[in-house]
Amino acid sequence: MKYQDTTIIEIAQKRGSAAKTKAGAWKYLLANLKRPNKTRNSHRFDWDNWRESRKTRTGDGRALILGYSLDDPNTPGRIRDAAWEMHLEWNRRACWETYRDGYGAICLRTREGSRHYDHNYWDAVDLLAQAVRQGKISRAYNDIGFDQKGRAEGDAIHHEIYDIRPKPFVVLVCVRETEGSKYGVRTICKNYYIIKRHGKGIKIAPANKAIAAKAAKQAGDELGVAIDILEGKIKLVTHHPCMDGVAYKQVAIFGDGRMASVYDDSDWVIGVERYDRAMRDHNGGLYVYPTPEQAKHAPFPDNSINADADKIILKCQVGGLYCRYGEKLAFSRCVPIECLA
Repeated sequence: MKYQDTTIIEIAQKRGSAAKTKAGAWKYLLANLKRPNKTRNSHRFDWDNWRESRKTRTGDGRALILGYSLDDPNTPGRIRDAAWEMHLEWNRRACWETYRDGYGAICLRTREGSRHYDHNYWDAVDLLAQAVRQGKISRAYNDIGFDQKGRAEGDAIHHEIYDIRPKPFVVLVCVRETEGSKYGVRTICKNYYIIKRHGKGIKIAPANKAIAAKAAKQAGDELGVAIDILEGKIKLVTHHPCMDGVAYKQVAIFGDGRMASVYDDSDWVIGVERYDRAMRDHNGGLYVYPTPEQAKHAPFPDNSINADADKIILKCQVGGLYCRYGEKLAFSRCVPIECLA
């Protein structure tokens, strides 16, 4: 690599170094920077030389004195500036938190209080940007303008992240095309893509647009569910067994008012949400029943811890993924809201 018609190794050798590598040349040059000959309390002290030597303490100053091109990204000062820009970008991204909107897309909103860097979301943004740079997804733009009467004109392409699966890292993206008219802005086309890391590159495949948004809405706040549904690992719910979101559960109650699971003695508290992702074959979920009568006659295994304790029925708010086992249901989320006599 050339620096002003010469190399760092040649510069070091001209100044007395025997180095034959760039690392050795830099080590010699930085160890033998020019310094003032007189102390600062001397009347003969060369203040101009001292100021010049102060400049050599910075990365850019050393690079200029040693003939290093500041336009080269490997310049010490450029490396420091890149690290500072990365720090500023981290601070900017830490001011936001993610949530899922009514359409199923993952959106940003300002976060008050403690700072939090959502690695999954920003890694997905970077992966999407990589797909755009490689030409695998259309570039996003917005050329829609409005006149004084509020009529829109032009078109736009928006990128929206609908789901993220952390391990292995996969992103579900919607490319939405819109256009303006005298009636406002309308969506004319939506295409969904699944983007995966593939070695040092990426792999992209179209997703089923008929169920992508429905799967994202069903996922709620949980990441990876929509992608699992699109890949056939989880079944898409087409009919909810508790349309009002209310179900009933039988629990044990003790003299001090404590309520606990009949099976494993885990605590159930009014107003406190419990979460256990529902999975097939009884591999997860919180068991409830559609009606109080069914919950009252719920069977329990013989090895249940509180099988002989007094029982009570809880009215619960349920949601998320679920599995059906006859009359019994296993939901991912359950919040007790009321005790029934």
